[in-house]
Amino acid sequence: AEGYAKQMIASQQEIASVHAKFEKEMIATQQEIAEAVKRTLRRARLLGELGWTIDVEMPWPEFQSLATEDNLTMEQVNDWFVNYYTEDNASEFKRLADGLLSSRQLAFWKPLIEQCARAFERGDFALCVPSLLLILEGSIAKPWSVTFENPKRRHAFFERKISASASGSITEYKWRSVAAFAAKVFRNRPPDHDLHRHLILHGKSDPAKWDRAYCLRLFQAISTVASLANEILAVQVERDRKRS
Repeated sequence: AEGYAKQMIASQQEIASVHAKFEKEMIATQQEIAEAVKRTLRRARLLGELGWTIDVEMPWPEFQSLATEDNLTMEQVNDWFVNYYTEDNASEFKRLADGLLSSRQLAFWKPLIEQCARAFERGDFALCVPSLLLILEGSIAKPWSVTFENPKRRHAFFERKISASASGSITEYKWRSVAAFAAKVFRNRPPDHDLHRHLILHGKSDPAKWDRAYCLRLFQAISTVASLANEILAVQVERDRKRS
């Protein structure tokens, strides 16, 4: 009996040791995953500076494979996203367009979004760009009363939104990517070949250069802004529910 008891104790100790080792490895794995997610999200600002916001519907492995590439250039990122949105019979672009058309936050611009999507599918990219810029600017200015042509107000607006987001959250990095994108689109003294609101809407940008990537960058930025507006609305609804 005494031998049996010792055997049981040894067995339990072995099980406890294996369990502790497994738990330690699981914690280490979770920490590694969390750190990898943070590293990827930190690259969101770089993508914004290169002209692309975070696509909230993109599968994480695909976003991670792009965001963690070394020495990214605008041309590489443009090519990557154009391929992403046009492969498989443009299934991802159709998903993106459907999301914009069904968004309550973008209902005001739905007729214009519908026409832009049809023009894009026909390859009439130059028709899309000015209208998409208007939608992008309006999707931020209308709900939040922000004058984006004023750099100080624009910067202050994004700083408030970033500061109000949970540190390290996807929401924070979505705001960071939109802030970097907006800084690029609205910046002073832009190169004449790049996507820029002032040059395009004041007739100083060559429409022949407004290609598929120009359009997709704007479609995606509008989608990101709409998702952020929807998050804020959901928080407000929850607050109102708790008060009632």
